[in-house]
Amino acid sequence: MVRKMVWIAVLCVFLGACSSTLLAQGEVDLLQKAVALLEQGQGEDAQKLLEEVRLLLWNQLPLRVENVTLIEESAGGFGYFRPRNSRLYAQGEEILAYAEPKNYTILVEDGAYHIFLVLDAQLYGQERNLLFEQKEFLSFRYITLTPVFEVFFNLSFHLDEVPPGEYVLVVVVNDRLGGKNTTFEIPIMLR
Repeated sequence: MVRKMVWIAVLCVFLGACSSTLLAQGEVDLLQKAVALLEQGQGEDAQKLLEEVRLLLWNQLPLRVENVTLIEESAGGFGYFRPRNSRLYAQGEEILAYAEPKNYTILVEDGAYHIFLVLDAQLYGQERNLLFEQKEFLSFRYITLTPVFEVFFNLSFHLDEVPPGEYVLVVVVNDRLGGKNTTFEIPIMLR
């Protein structure tokens, strides 16, 4: 009972905080219905409504990338990776990185959920001069029967012809379904 009251209180605070400009009336109505369902002891029905609100918010918010990490080996799954302790690489050594995109568009069409992300890679020198660019070096297209919010990138870079020095790998993430994009940086050193 106490746990249910805490959830109701959290939803009410969230509802009050979000009812201004972030949420449209439809999302506010869904949140109010979820609170009513929780008060009636219908937690599973409330959860379904909250998942609808999550998808609506997810699609409205700006695309971003979290947990960008240099890694020792390819990630085995979402959040399952072994961080590398250094950003220093030998010339020709494979550079592996992990990243988690957030708020990419999840398009609902004919009962299926679509995600379509395309990544571009850029290499910048110490003076922020562009040395190399590869458009569409990774294309990620997913069609599922339920929305997927836990997507990750296993990134691999081969800089065999690049001389020793400090560099910044810039990855541009393009959301082809929602027209959103963002970038993230990976500073590295080659010896």
